[in-house]
Amino acid sequence: MSTYASQIAHDSVMQFDGQFTVFKAKEAGLNKYKYTGTLVRDSREHCKIHVGKTYTEERIREIWQGSWAGKSEGDAFIVRGGYRCRHTWIPIVELEEDDIPEEPEEKGVNKSSLKNKIKEKDIKVLPNTVVGNELQKQISKNAKDKRYPYDDVRDRHVSRFNTDNIGQIIGIEKLDDKTATELLVIMQELDDLAVLYNVPKLRSININGRMGAIMSMGDGNLKINYKYFNKNNPAEDIEVMRGTGYYENEVQLANKFKLGDAVSKERKTIKSTWVRPHNAFYYEDNEFDRMRSILYHEFGHTVHQMKNVEWRKADFGGFGYEHKVPVEEALSKLRTKGKGASRYSDKNTKEWFTENFSLYHMGKLDLVDKRFIEFLESEVMKWV
Repeated sequence: MSTYASQIAHDSVMQFDGQFTVFKAKEAGLNKYKYTGTLVRDSREHCKIHVGKTYTEERIREIWQGSWAGKSEGDAFIVRGGYRCRHTWIPIVELEEDDIPEEPEEKGVNKSSLKNKIKEKDIKVLPNTVVGNELQKQISKNAKDKRYPYDDVRDRHVSRFNTDNIGQIIGIEKLDDKTATELLVIMQELDDLAVLYNVPKLRSININGRMGAIMSMGDGNLKINYKYFNKNNPAEDIEVMRGTGYYENEVQLANKFKLGDAVSKERKTIKSTWVRPHNAFYYEDNEFDRMRSILYHEFGHTVHQMKNVEWRKADFGGFGYEHKVPVEEALSKLRTKGKGASRYSDKNTKEWFTENFSLYHMGKLDLVDKRFIEFLESEVMKWV
């Protein structure tokens, strides 16, 4: 609490000073400002490259549209470099404006891919506001994919799941900084999966606590229940998956489970209990990989929902579109119950597909139903 109080007090004073400085500068007819202040060991790279530079007000506002670690939202003259920033803008009389230096990229910071997945210990936590800006850029770009149909007559995106926030990320402030950063990291891997399976990348993220599920997916629109992930939120009854209580039992089941005879043995001799964990993510031994596993599961839904889907304008009802979904049609012909490594894979063929999809891309090949691999190679990948 003392740390937060100190930060708030420091930022409040500096913000007032920034507002007053701009007011007096405009009153005096000045339009150029020098970015001043001292540098310390942990000064932001953004501040390091701009300190001592002089820009017009217009150029300052243009530069501050970018994003960097520790940035806070608000007016460039008030928030400056971000939280606890010790720099300020000083009005300058008739000096030439400096050229804008290139912002250096932090090589390797929070970079992840399907082939080279970042580990939790290597993640640099960013403020959720910064994460929100980055995700919004990604989602805005993804939503323009022509494979997502657009109804020109009604001037709206088409989705089978009645989603109204397409092209947006909503509720990022409900995630703590660590969880938000982890989401940003894994979204890079989901983009890789989209390329691998030749399906559109995700086009919206809605974070709320109103649904019972951990996450859900519909036509590239992801919903996340923040209550299952936040680490600190005293105002809510958070259901953190930390291997305690019910979840601890599920982790124990995952550790004991061996694919094959365990399932058939269970069905013959144990009818009131199970030897399989409820979800595939319990096979992971840390929170970050559990979140990764869940997001892979949800992206599996995008694969069966959007892979080679055919949208056709119709003459009746709904959004005025019909659709043909070849992967789901092929899935409907399979019998999958009782063979998956999780109980949830028994719910229906789509959940069987996504649970195995998650295990497959998490490298748990010994737990993947061999029929899934055959289906993936013979049915899904033939349309790549």
